[in-house]
Amino acid sequence: EVALELLRQSWTGSPLTDDECAQLATIPGFGMLTPALPLLCHELHVCTQELGCLYTTSSKCKARSMYDAAAATEYVQRKQALDLSPMAFLTAGEEERVLATRVNQPPFRQLRVLPSAPVVDVSSKLTQCGTDIEHIETRL
Repeated sequence: EVALELLRQSWTGSPLTDDECAQLATIPGFGMLTPALPLLCHELHVCTQELGCLYTTSSKCKARSMYDAAAATEYVQRKQALDLSPMAFLTAGEEERVLATRVNQPPFRQLRVLPSAPVVDVSSKLTQCGTDIEHIETRL
């Protein structure tokens, strides 16, 4: 979850340097933490490659970013099953760009309301208990 936020914060709006590109290529290996991580890495890589045409001095990133279909499938299934922390979700825009759709979640499960327990009048039992104690004390 923190890795997703750090990755979002590293978005500069300009092409990546070769060092940045090499670092970005290592991050999807941590996709077992959350399936959104390799998807967001792919998006960042593709977007920065597309920005390369706006910069005359930009170099092509030598590391290739492959779309991780397994991570996409896992992300969709886990989000629909409510098996991911909301902090591990992609934003709506990221989902549309990476998955070409928005992932709908089922409505949260309703909690079943249990009937209230019957109210028991314990005051009569307490007074009876008090008289029983007094009776025992007088006998002693």
